[in-house]
Amino acid sequence: MRKVFHIFFRAEGTRPFFVLFALLLAALCEAIGISALLPAVAIIAEQPGGAGSGSHSSLSQNVIKTLDWVGISPSLGNLVMIIGIALILKAVVSFFALTYAANSAARVGVRMRERLLDALFSANWRFYSEQQSGSFASAISADATRAADAYLMAANFCAMSVQAVIYVIITLFVDWRLALLGLAVGLVMSQSMGFLFRMSRKAGRRQVDSTRELTVKTVELLGNIKPLKTMHRYESFRSSIRKAMLRLESALRQRGVAQQLTVQGGDAVMAVALCFVIYVSHTYFQVTITALLVGGILFMKVLDNFGKLQRLLQQSAQTQAAYDRVQQLITLTETNREPSRGTLEPDATGDCRFEHVHFSYGGHDVLQDVNIVMPSRQVTVLKGLSGSGKTTLVDLLIGLHRPQSGRITVAGTALEDIDIIKLRRRIGYVSQELSLLHATIRENICLGDESLTEQDVAHAVKLAGLEEFVASLPQGLDTSAGEMGARLSGGQRQRIALARALVTRPDILILDEVTSALDPATEAEIVSNIRNLAHAFTIIVITHRDAWVDVADRLYEVRAGRVYALDRAAA
Repeated sequence: MRKVFHIFFRAEGTRPFFVLFALLLAALCEAIGISALLPAVAIIAEQPGGAGSGSHSSLSQNVIKTLDWVGISPSLGNLVMIIGIALILKAVVSFFALTYAANSAARVGVRMRERLLDALFSANWRFYSEQQSGSFASAISADATRAADAYLMAANFCAMSVQAVIYVIITLFVDWRLALLGLAVGLVMSQSMGFLFRMSRKAGRRQVDSTRELTVKTVELLGNIKPLKTMHRYESFRSSIRKAMLRLESALRQRGVAQQLTVQGGDAVMAVALCFVIYVSHTYFQVTITALLVGGILFMKVLDNFGKLQRLLQQSAQTQAAYDRVQQLITLTETNREPSRGTLEPDATGDCRFEHVHFSYGGHDVLQDVNIVMPSRQVTVLKGLSGSGKTTLVDLLIGLHRPQSGRITVAGTALEDIDIIKLRRRIGYVSQELSLLHATIRENICLGDESLTEQDVAHAVKLAGLEEFVASLPQGLDTSAGEMGARLSGGQRQRIALARALVTRPDILILDEVTSALDPATEAEIVSNIRNLAHAFTIIVITHRDAWVDVADRLYEVRAGRVYALDRAAA
């Protein structure tokens, strides 16, 4: 229960005390309406043919005195009108309060997604590379939605708690014995169903974990669907996903059992409790008919609220796991935030230098005593076998990793003194793993950057050698690339990726094994195109292919963590 209140009062971007005040106001309206009900029933009972109680309770007398004090006659018509107005006001205020809470729940989900995405993009590269992308996908989609539901459940729980307190207080004024009986029965109901709360919480955690596992495996399957389909080797994936589905099914079944036991068991307990209270009140307490009628209504309200509280607590237990998981992932990701470095404005038009740079990862030396220069407005080729450390060199240059020793400079300024974010904005990067969006060619080039103009796109298309291809398309740049660029050839996808890197008019262009999957003719064409760009960019090429040797102004071989300068004749 404490966790429920914690979610309600601590959720980001909400105004819990505003909601609580509105709920108290609604409860006060209902209290006024119910208080007016007692003298109204007494008037009806005392009419000819009525049951007749012969007396008014202290609450009834206080209501009548209050009406006299404000100048309202305590007639049946006035009392009925007061009851109606009070209950309508209660409904209106509750509507606005809980609607605001529902809007706040939506805001909670959005804020959590924003925080997680911001934390993800700000995380250091080592942390990100060790995570499963499916976990973040699950958290942003399913878990954040259920986390918002957890807040809404908590808000409703607070509303029901306020109402339950008001009902108990009013019942005390009607007949304290009825109030104590109702409170005792409600507490027994809560305690007797505690095991259902624990069952729901366990089922909620299993559901969150199973959903995340299913999302991770599905993302992996879809990312490898072409080779799996081509070789017809998806059976193992299918079996693994089916196991995750069965675990999710088991959690949902457990949740369903707990829900139905709460609802049906609660109704049964309420029925038995009502019969018991009516019998005891009439037989042993000699409660008046009027008090028994109104008190019975209040007693049912108290029990109904306890039942609703139990169900909300159970539903909250099921959604709390999602809320907790998202918060834990946010905290973990924020803890691994990339450290802020320098503040100097970068001059990305100068030479990039490595001076005695040493880098190790997991206790293994990846680069040792690296001394190289990547000249401005020239092509530097880093050649070597896979795993030799070529990509690590570039990762160090763009600040994804930090060397254990040595110095990296850009235009003579140490990298640790430079604002790394501003430097990255001056870099165009084309990776080996081409991943196009299922969107138009234009959207794939711009990546949602609304600051880019048509002239920027046209300039990038020209530099990437895409003009002829785009002109041949019926819809030009507005042609869909298909899922991960499936409608395009390898060379076309590569050129779109190159245009994407060039559209922001960077100073440094990094190409990571961009032709490794292309045929020799297409590779030669792209190599020639890159050579023509050398006057406008500092170009760094990571490759193991010989086609790049002839266009290199500086050629380095990376071998077993060491870098050796080569001349093209030797290469």
